[in-house]
Amino acid sequence: MPNQLLALSGSCQYYGGLLTLRNGGSPGVKLKCFIASAFDWDDVDAIYDKVVKKLLREMDIQPLRVNRTEHNDDIDDKIMELLDASDLCIADLTYARPSVYYEAGYAFASGKPVIYIARGDHSRPRDDDEHGNRKIHFDLQMKNIIWWTSPNEAFRQRLKSRLNHVLRPLLRQRALDSQKREAESAFYTLPMYRKSEGIIEAGKAILERLGFLRFDGQELRFADSAFRYKLVGGKYQQVVIVFMPALKKKEFQDWMQYYMWRDLDDGMRDSIKKSEHYVFFCTLGSISRTTLASWLKWYSHPFDGIFGGATTSQKLLKVPNVNFVVAVDRIKSVEQFNADFVLRLGQCDLAES
Repeated sequence: MPNQLLALSGSCQYYGGLLTLRNGGSPGVKLKCFIASAFDWDDVDAIYDKVVKKLLREMDIQPLRVNRTEHNDDIDDKIMELLDASDLCIADLTYARPSVYYEAGYAFASGKPVIYIARGDHSRPRDDDEHGNRKIHFDLQMKNIIWWTSPNEAFRQRLKSRLNHVLRPLLRQRALDSQKREAESAFYTLPMYRKSEGIIEAGKAILERLGFLRFDGQELRFADSAFRYKLVGGKYQQVVIVFMPALKKKEFQDWMQYYMWRDLDDGMRDSIKKSEHYVFFCTLGSISRTTLASWLKWYSHPFDGIFGGATTSQKLLKVPNVNFVVAVDRIKSVEQFNADFVLRLGQCDLAES
C-alpha cells in the first residue's frame, strides 16, 4: 500500500509500506526489539548492520543487541534485562548458538513475538558439518524462518513484511493501554459525585440497549442508584445498580433493608414479588468475597463475586426475592466499568437483547 496512511487507534501509521510508531501511545516511548544472534561472525554482523538495525530504526523501533550495548554488568544479567525490556525479538539462528535458542525461547515464553531468521544453507545438512550443528534444530524447523544469503533487498523486503505483520497487534495493544491509562487518569481526578454519575449513567445506558425499561414514577429514592426492568417469558427481570465508593456493612444492610421494604403501591408490590431481582453493588475499592459471603450467608456463589439465593424468611414475609447480589469492584474508569458490568450481566444471563 505505497503512499497510503492507515491510522491504528491513534498510535501508529502505515506509510510507504512501513508500519511506524507515532509516539507509541505514550510520548517518547519506543518499541524495543531484542536481537539474539551469534557474535563476531562477519556475515551475521553484516545482516544486522546493513538490514536489521537500519530497518528497525526506520520503523522507530530501538534495537537491543547485548554486544552493542554499553554496560558494566554480568553479561547474562544484561541479556535478561534487555529481554525483559523488549517488546519483540529477532533471533538469527545462524551457527546454531545455544544461547540464541535459549533467548528466543525465553522471549516466546514471555509472550513476546519472535521472528526467526537464518542463513540459507542452514536449512539442510552439509557435508562439512558432520554432527549437524549448523542445521536448524528439529524443534524450530517448522517455524516460518526468513532465510538470507546476503544483506540484499529481497531479505530486507521479507523482514519488513514480517515486522509489519507482527507489529500490528503490538501497536493496537499499546494504543489500548494508552487509552486505558488516560481514561483512568481522567476518572481519578473527578469529584466523587461525578464518578457516581458517570457509572450510574453508563449502567443505565447499557441496560436500555439491552431492552430494559424504567418504571414510570417508581425510580428508587436512594442516592447513587438506578432501577430498570424487562419482561422475559412472562416474568419480570429487575436490575438495580448501586454505587458506593466503598462497600461497608451498615450501608450495605441499610440498602438491602430499604430495597426489600420500600414504599410501593399494592400493584407494584405484587409484581415485584413475582420478579427476579439482580442487585449490582459497584465500588471503587475492592469487595472482599469472604466478607460479602458472611453478610449473605444464605446465598451461594456460582461465580466469583456473584451471590444467588433466597431466604425462607423473605418468602414467608412476602418481600422481594433478591435472586442475585453482584459485586462490580475496583472500578478505575467508566470504560472499565462498562466492560466489567457487561461481563457480570452475561454471567447472570441478562446480556441478551
